[in-house]
Amino acid sequence: MVLTGIITGAASKKIGSDRVTDDDIVFLVGDMSWALRLDEAACDLQEIASMPGKKYMIRGNHDYWWASANKMRNLMGDAITFLQGHGTAELIQTEEGPRIIAFGGTRAYLCPGDSHFTPETDQSIYDRELMRTEAALQEMNKAVDILREEITAEANVDITKLNKG
Repeated sequence: MVLTGIITGAASKKIGSDRVTDDDIVFLVGDMSWALRLDEAACDLQEIASMPGKKYMIRGNHDYWWASANKMRNLMGDAITFLQGHGTAELIQTEEGPRIIAFGGTRAYLCPGDSHFTPETDQSIYDRELMRTEAALQEMNKAVDILREEITAEANVDITKLNKG
């Protein structure tokens, strides 16, 4: 398994190259479709889903079609994991042995102190995205703990050796 990197926008059309396999993890970090509604984005999402790799997608600032996680899961099933406000973890094999990676998140937004931040219009959005980030971090921690427990139970492995190095 290889972490294939971060793919954005139109570059997502290139993940079908011979360098990406079904065992790879592909991060899709926004601006995946110019659609305005989920039903309009379905063809773009289905094209991305048909490409190789285990795909994780985060919302971009131009993904106006983005709907609730349930609606997108109902449309795409397990073909794409949508991470808006969510987190997860995976066990990957490296040259040094197994490693747990955790990832999740939410869309980026202006922070207080930024020269373009206007409290009247931006504070509520910033607060919402901060809550989503905190929720994603909690889910990531839980997913790591679950993986560690599973690994320990299955292989009787000393978990202190995981993710050291």
